[in-house]
Amino acid sequence: MNEEFLSLTNINYHELRKTLSYALIAGADSLLLNRFLAGGRGISYQDELSLSHDQIRGMLDTAEDTLAKTGRKGGAGTEIPFCVLKKYTHLYKHLNIGFLCAAAKRFFVVDPCGIIRACNHSPRKTGHIFSEPLIDDVDYWNIFAGGNYIPQVCSHCTDISICDCGFREAANITWYHKDDQSENGYRRSFRSAGSHIAVMEGKDKYTKWYCSGPYETISEYIAQKMASKGWRYEPDGEDPCL
Repeated sequence: MNEEFLSLTNINYHELRKTLSYALIAGADSLLLNRFLAGGRGISYQDELSLSHDQIRGMLDTAEDTLAKTGRKGGAGTEIPFCVLKKYTHLYKHLNIGFLCAAAKRFFVVDPCGIIRACNHSPRKTGHIFSEPLIDDVDYWNIFAGGNYIPQVCSHCTDISICDCGFREAANITWYHKDDQSENGYRRSFRSAGSHIAVMEGKDKYTKWYCSGPYETISEYIAQKMASKGWRYEPDGEDPCL
């Protein structure tokens, strides 16, 4: 089986239909389509490469239409919250869209330095291929392996069995308090931060907050307010071998 993989950015978005068509004409039996997610050095280019919300829907619609015309099948990885597309899933008959995270379940990543990470977008080091045991940050690994990463506002959702509430490792920020001597800090992703905001706002939908703002960015207003309470933050972007 010949599968074609494509990572879509704001730069190559306008070429999507042609790119998919060329791949199918060249003999691809199926397609795997992922949208760009910033991580590591990619954070520096997030504004240039990230897709808008409309482009994400356009990506799925274009892929479905192209696959339907050629009688092929494909998939869209980099999971999306199910509630974002719930009204539209019936439109995608040739495109399988991922709503569940496979990190530490069906795959993990070994970077060029031999460091093991739960996900290719994750900056968190969980072990090394020459270590015994391989995984030394077991607690963090089990967050992925056990699916224990659900935002509070999603905990009672009836669709929770088929959805992991969005991409886990995008836009992670770690907060440290001046009175806390722990080196681990308190880590928050887009998903987690969006969940907290939704709770504070008294709203049961967090996807508006999860899907807003640039990656790994804290507004000056929030940074100042947190600093006044003794908090500082660090984004997770780093050289993968450090």
